[in-house]
Amino acid sequence: DLLHHIYQLAGSTKKSKYDKIPLPPLWEEAHQNAFDECKHLLVNTMKQSHIIPRATLCLMTDASDRFYAALLTQVERWEEGVPVEKQQHLPVATLSGKFTASQINWSTIEKEAFAIYCALMKWEWLLRDIEFILHTDHRNLTFIERDARGKVKRWKLAIQSFNFKIEWVKGSSNILADKLSRPDIE
Repeated sequence: DLLHHIYQLAGSTKKSKYDKIPLPPLWEEAHQNAFDECKHLLVNTMKQSHIIPRATLCLMTDASDRFYAALLTQVERWEEGVPVEKQQHLPVATLSGKFTASQINWSTIEKEAFAIYCALMKWEWLLRDIEFILHTDHRNLTFIERDARGKVKRWKLAIQSFNFKIEWVKGSSNILADKLSRPDIE
């Protein structure tokens, strides 16, 4: 549209004619401010790292009513006795998604289990044959090996070949995955 307007003003499509048409500035202060803000956000985002051999890998998952999330981190020097949220985590990968209309009706355990299943399927290439700790704030999932029905049982069968240990963490300690699964909360 802008180019067509310029051709009309110049009375020609020849470059020598329309180069002489004065144009209003297209890049205004608001554009520059938005661009600068984008640059700032990109520079200050969470930096992801490559997997470090012998680091402790942690998979943190969470689900809310409408969203699910997973965060894969590594701790280079795991300190025994120090809570997981106080360890020095280096992020490796993040995953989040929105439940479909039918998935919103699932039970809490199904939503939480789905977050785990999705993360393991997405990061199979990273986690296959590597020992890691799965942190969940849903205590019932720590018993997934003993009691699972329906969808959860199928997901359990799909992930049983992974080498992980499930650890329960308080919801207030599952901060990183919690924030990813609740994008509308500041």
